[in-house]
Amino acid sequence: MRILFTLWNAKPIPLGLLFAAISKKKKGKNVMSLFVIDEKLCNQDGICADVCPLKIIEFTENNYPFPGKAAKKMCIGCGHCVTVCPKKAIENIKVETQKCTPIDKKLIPTPEQLEHYIRFRRSTRAYKSSNVDPQTIEKIINVAAHAPSAHNSQQVHWKVMSGQDNIRKMVEKTIEWMNSHIKTLY
Repeated sequence: MRILFTLWNAKPIPLGLLFAAISKKKKGKNVMSLFVIDEKLCNQDGICADVCPLKIIEFTENNYPFPGKAAKKMCIGCGHCVTVCPKKAIENIKVETQKCTPIDKKLIPTPEQLEHYIRFRRSTRAYKSSNVDPQTIEKIINVAAHAPSAHNSQQVHWKVMSGQDNIRKMVEKTIEWMNSHIKTLY
C-alpha cells in the first residue's frame, strides 16, 4: 500500500484517498503533501531522514518517515531523500524523481583522483575559433544545473551565444555595465 502524508496532521492516508485529501480544506487551505512513501518498498531504515540537510523528515524505528512541522515550507527540494533511498520508496513533490540520479559507486573518484582533479584544473583563457556542437553545450548546461546553489533555489539562467560579432557586443556591454557600477562605488 502506498501512503500519502499530509502536512496538516502528519497522519498517513492511503493513496486511494489521495484525491479526497487534496480536495479537502483545512482552515481554508488546500491540503498539500510533501512526499509519498511506498510501504511495499520502504525498509524503514531512516536514511532519508538522516540525509535531509534541514532535518525536516522525522523517523522513529520500525515506522515510516513523515514530514515534520513546517516541512513543506522548509523543504528546499534538494532531492537527497529521493536519491539515497535504496528501495526508491519515496517521492518528493518538490523534486522530479527522474532528475535524482542514483549514486553509481563505480564512478565515485578515489581520494587520489579527486586530488588530481582539484590540483591540476586550469582556467581556459585562449579559445579556438571553431563552434562547439549545440548538443555538447546542452549537455554541459544540464549537468551544471545540478550544481549546488543557495537553498537549492537554482536561480541560474543561461544565455548561449555564437558568432564573433555577437560575443564582441556582449563583451562590450558587460564592460560598460561593470564600469558604470565601479563608478558608483568610488
